[in-house]
Amino acid sequence: MALDSDINLILSQSTRLIPDLIISHSDLVKPTVGCLTKIFVHYLRCFGFRVEPPFKLGSETIDQSRETRVFLIHLCRQIESIVKLSFPNKTYLYMDLIKPATRKTLSTLDYLFNFLAYYNLFKKDVLGPVEQGIKARDTLLAEIKVKQRELEQHKKTVATITADMEACKLEINKLKAELHETKTKLARQKKSTSEQENGLEHYEQQENELNKRIKHWEQLVVEENQVLELKKQIQSTILHVESCKKELASTEQIIDSQRSLIEDSQQIVVALEKATPLLTLSQLEDYKKNTKQLEVLRKQLPALEARNQKALKEAEAGKKLLLDEKQQIQQLREKHKTESKEAQEHIEQRETDIEGRGKAVTELQNENEALAEQIEKQEELRGILCENLEIILGENSKWH
Repeated sequence: MALDSDINLILSQSTRLIPDLIISHSDLVKPTVGCLTKIFVHYLRCFGFRVEPPFKLGSETIDQSRETRVFLIHLCRQIESIVKLSFPNKTYLYMDLIKPATRKTLSTLDYLFNFLAYYNLFKKDVLGPVEQGIKARDTLLAEIKVKQRELEQHKKTVATITADMEACKLEINKLKAELHETKTKLARQKKSTSEQENGLEHYEQQENELNKRIKHWEQLVVEENQVLELKKQIQSTILHVESCKKELASTEQIIDSQRSLIEDSQQIVVALEKATPLLTLSQLEDYKKNTKQLEVLRKQLPALEARNQKALKEAEAGKKLLLDEKQQIQQLREKHKTESKEAQEHIEQRETDIEGRGKAVTELQNENEALAEQIEKQEELRGILCENLEIILGENSKWH
């Protein structure tokens, strides 16, 4: 009767405290591992424990795998810890679960349900501070984690700053070396700058001197009308030289004709010298004709000489005029070095023409002198020939 009353009390407590737990009277009369496991799992869930058995609750047979045994051992330890809260000397072992005894099982369930009733009665008063403590603990843990994260971040930042400091030190050393090199280069550049400034001052002085010279040259530049007058004079001189050329050409023709006559006379003289021992009357007649021709040439000779002298004087005057013009051109060239290339070439061409004309005049003078010498020689030969002819004619008259 006492056992039935205990079982009924436990059933009523389980129905009131754990509505989800469904057990019968027979389950407590002869308790099994499956039934006790179901009761303990629902009991621990009332305290908020997450208990998930590796097998289906309510089954009569439970496998004997290692995972199941480990789960049951942990379950027994948890139940034992709750029992010891009220009765420190009480125990609940794995064997009590595997081979449950009815009396010990009922007493253990009675202790557990009484503790659950007490827990439900004083849960708010007891668990409120505990919950606050847990929340405070969780808050502190969260803050600690945040602080740890911040500390890790600070450590990383410190490591980064340290690495940056090392890099900055290296960069500073490099910059110091570059600064030293830059100072050296700056000193060199200052020295070269001072030299360039001195050179610039020298160039400025030269520029001022050149400007003064340019102004002086601008003052000395001949005006355009003077250049035109000089060109007109050069043109008139060229025309005069052309006329002198024509006169020289005509004079050369006359001299050539005289030269041919002189050559003929020379041939006659040579022939007479060879034929002097054998002269006849016919030959004397020819001689008389040649003598008449010589007389004619002698009469023409003064006029030709006067004409040649006149031509020589005109040539000398033209040469002198050309020399004066050459000097003027030289002066103009010195004053007008900056004139165009065409004008320079024109002046050089004029100089070349003038020099050629001067050479032609010189050659003409030489030819006139040579011609005069030939005429003198011809006169000497003529005198000798006349003497010989007189001697020959005198002897012939004696013969006749």
